[in-house]
Amino acid sequence: MTCPCCSRPRPPDLPIVGIQYGLDDAPALILWNCPCGTTRAVKWRDATEPMRAVARLAELSRDALSEMHCWRER
Repeated sequence: MTCPCCSRPRPPDLPIVGIQYGLDDAPALILWNCPCGTTRAVKWRDATEPMRAVARLAELSRDALSEMHCWRER
């Protein structure tokens, strides 16, 4: 699969940036950034389990209530 913008092949290690949810609030797409600067997607059902795990971690890193961001100064 190649990028329609830059014609580069999909990298083996995708720089995953998050998940796009469908109308039923279930994961629909895994979003990743192409080196040309565009955001590409892999369908959730076509993704491997390691890709899904990385996408979940990317989502948690942006979630203000996740334990990665539960830092509070006193």
